[in-house]
Amino acid sequence: MNKLFFSPHFPRGKAANPYCDNFIDSISGHFSVVPVPRHPLPRGLDIFRGAFKADYYILNWLEGVVHLKFGTIQGILGVLSIIIIHIRKKRILWMFHNIHPHGGETYWSKVIQRLLFKWSYLIVSHSQEASDYAKKFAKCPVVFKPHPVFIRNYNDWTGNTKECDFFIWGDIYPYKGVVEFINNKCIRESRAKIYILGKAVSDNIRREIEHSVTETMWFDNRRAEFDEIAAQCKKAKYVLFPYIGDSISSSGVLMDTLLMGGIPLGPNRGAFADLQREGCCITYNDIEDVLGFITKTPHDVSKDSINAFINNNSWDVFGEWVVTELSK
Repeated sequence: MNKLFFSPHFPRGKAANPYCDNFIDSISGHFSVVPVPRHPLPRGLDIFRGAFKADYYILNWLEGVVHLKFGTIQGILGVLSIIIIHIRKKRILWMFHNIHPHGGETYWSKVIQRLLFKWSYLIVSHSQEASDYAKKFAKCPVVFKPHPVFIRNYNDWTGNTKECDFFIWGDIYPYKGVVEFINNKCIRESRAKIYILGKAVSDNIRREIEHSVTETMWFDNRRAEFDEIAAQCKKAKYVLFPYIGDSISSSGVLMDTLLMGGIPLGPNRGAFADLQREGCCITYNDIEDVLGFITKTPHDVSKDSINAFINNNSWDVFGEWVVTELSK
């Protein structure tokens, strides 16, 4: 069985984002996946070590290693890894998640992207916008495939939920624009009911949100169980994604929201625009436009369209497609 190296390389269940576990599960029956080392390594060193070990490589967010500890060294190791894999004539599938890294571009992140555009066997993006961008630079096929949906059942939630206009959930990173949204003058003056349920990734973000919330806003700085989130998605008028910046592309939280029965409202960019065309999402152009949705009946989202999208874009379907493409 051919060996496959998947990056980032986390022990099972230890990644903050379940994307990696779901991806590996969807293809593991077809490859011998290089195991995670007993003692976790920095990502740059891990991929460098793995560059000698496999026949196929699936790389996610490699250009982002420059924003980790010892980022320059990790970036250099990332570059060397790509060169080694290319010299060994092995196949790279590059998952092109974001047009630009969330932390911004650096010299080494640009070098990594340039090499991956040049030497990847296949590039896959979860948004049409990112796919169109990648096609301008890639020397290999670039394919748009929507972010897969992890199909699960939710138990009835017996705890409390909040009536609100906008529900925001998930880990709170700067690019998600939560601080900017709740500090927007129009939003504050509207007295819209806003519930934020998610763990701030830094104390600075937590303090900014706690300082900014009004009497019609609530902030729970914690990671909640999916059953609770699903109940709250149904209770809220909209599940809001106030994302900002040029790094907007795909969103696993968006896909989970569809499965949970929430009505997603996000910027007219990336995967949000893709799902709007599918009849599964509502989009806005400016943050001030969001207020208009408080008085609107959310009629632009079709349950039939959402069900069809979920069934056609499960992890099992995506995994089978990946295996077929890598084996050509």
